Amino acid sequence: MEYKKILVMTAVDAERDAVMAGIGENPRFDVTLAGVGPASAAAKTAVQLCYADYDLVISAGIGGGFKGKTDLASIVVGTEIIAADLGADSPDGFVSIDELGFGSGRIAVEKKSLGQVGYWFGR
Repeated sequence: MEYKKILVMTAVDAERDAVMAGIGENPRFDVTLAGVGPASAAAKTAVQLCYADYDLVISAGIGGGFKGKTDLASIVVGTEIIAADLGADSPDGFVSIDELGFGSGRIAVEKKSLGQVGYWFGR
């Protein structure tokens, strides 16, 4: 499947600049700042989705948490979205959103999208 219009959201300028360096002047992409944190990312992504009809939305970042797991400048593609910080504190410790019964903190990424990411970003 070829995506005609792709929205890429990043938290900060450095991430946006890195994405832009990888995709160049490809008109299929809109690269926009989402801000830091889930509330900002959700709100700014929702606003951006009002401006165009996108086939795919990508949340892209530098991924500093992978030190020692992959080489610098590697592309890492998540196969699952994990919202490990959604839940509540209790006297017995943290209770996940799954344990609270409010849904799941895990969402699988569509497999058809995974294979194209390296190609899009010049790798």
